[in-house]
Amino acid sequence: MRRLVVVGAGAIGGGLGGLLAAAGLDVALVQRGEHGRVIRETGLRVASVLGVHVWFPECVDSLDVDGLSADDHVLVATRLPDARAVYRALEGTAATVVVGQNGVHGIQWAEASCPRVVATMVWVPSEHLEPGHVRIYGDPVPGRVDVGPGGEALRDALRAAGFQSDVRDPILPWVHAKWLTNLAGLAFRAGVPERATDLMEEGRAVLDAAGVPHVLDELLAEVGGIRLCRIDGRERVAGGSSVHGRLRDRPAEQPWLNGELLRIARRAGVPTPVHDALADGLPPSAGLAG
Repeated sequence: MRRLVVVGAGAIGGGLGGLLAAAGLDVALVQRGEHGRVIRETGLRVASVLGVHVWFPECVDSLDVDGLSADDHVLVATRLPDARAVYRALEGTAATVVVGQNGVHGIQWAEASCPRVVATMVWVPSEHLEPGHVRIYGDPVPGRVDVGPGGEALRDALRAAGFQSDVRDPILPWVHAKWLTNLAGLAFRAGVPERATDLMEEGRAVLDAAGVPHVLDELLAEVGGIRLCRIDGRERVAGGSSVHGRLRDRPAEQPWLNGELLRIARRAGVPTPVHDALADGLPPSAGLAG
């Protein structure tokens, strides 16, 4: 891997990119808006249990697809509402495209457009709430990023940067397991965080009934040793990317996460009373019919 180009320098893209750069990898960023402007002017500050890394990367506001080579990896770390357009722009690229979204749609979009795709399972408790800042709250390691077949070089780089990382073949059961944990975001958006586990377990029942493979118990055991610590004297805002996105006025990811789970449930004839009850209390902008 000659270079990693990260599209979307938020909590995951900025966090992974910053620590990989600190470990010596050549990393460039694609980031628009105020966050991109601050990075270009004053750098990206990534704070984690490993310390504070202030990084002044190459940062542009649009992806130069023609400038990519077969030696490059492109990590698409945008949120789901923005990801499909990025994968379409990468159609036919010689670079290895790394999928950084929750759920299954990112993998589907990437594989429809790109010849060389590496799927990932990202468990990195991070947040990006202010331009130019990313905090990673994992302790004693920043997090775990498992990769699918073809991701050996990325695995080695992640390990050198302090992350836990393994190649999983197949990777989809691990992606599905992480997706089940992401269902909990609906509970936080609906204002009833105590229902988070109920959503995850309802999702487990749906995937089991539909024959969709997952390794939820194995995943929870793997990441059980990663605790949350205080970074910059503060605790991580609860609710994960679903709440963090709302705080930054970003579109909800629930249509692709909980909404896809509901579509599978309907096809399999599995009732989803917890999802149904919580979805009824959400505004249309956070709806599940994506």
